[in-house]
Amino acid sequence: MKPQSRRQQRVWQKLKEKHPPGTLDSSSLPAPPLDSSLTVSEFEVRKAIVSFPAGSSAGPDGFRPQHLKGLVNCNEAWADLLTAVTALVNLVLAGKCPDEVAPIFFGGRFIALNKKSGGVRPIVIGLTLRRLVSKCASTVGISRLQTLLSTSAWCRDAGRMQSRYSFRSALFTVHVCWQSRSESRSETGLCRRL
Repeated sequence: MKPQSRRQQRVWQKLKEKHPPGTLDSSSLPAPPLDSSLTVSEFEVRKAIVSFPAGSSAGPDGFRPQHLKGLVNCNEAWADLLTAVTALVNLVLAGKCPDEVAPIFFGGRFIALNKKSGGVRPIVIGLTLRRLVSKCASTVGISRLQTLLSTSAWCRDAGRMQSRYSFRSALFTVHVCWQSRSESRSETGLCRRL
């Protein structure tokens, strides 16, 4: 996209300042283990579909979440559709989105709104199906993290120690939990150390 008018050029420059180009070369990242992909059930996909707020915007393809809700609630073919959508979600979560499709699937409609303060608020509205994949991954990931943190006494204790700052507390708790799991320390030894 090349800005046409001076106003567009100013907005474009503000956006570039706000979001400079990345410096990480993704080819240097290690490949994830083959058995580590997240999978979701039809129940979780259906729950994510119906959780889209009414009036959610369509992506570049014009397909709105409301369309998907309507199709999933159809009396005749909803089961087959839900099975197909779940397979698509799991395919994307496994990292098997075809390279030719990925730029479109993970892209979106870009809008730059001016702030009262003079800044710019960038908003990207992605494809409904990509948003569904993100919703499923986030919901399952949060659920698993809550289960991990709530069943571990040393994680609850670590979180209470940092309770004055809730965000910092969450980060600290996750860090301690992860570090403890990776170092295979016992619960009592870790709690004593904290």
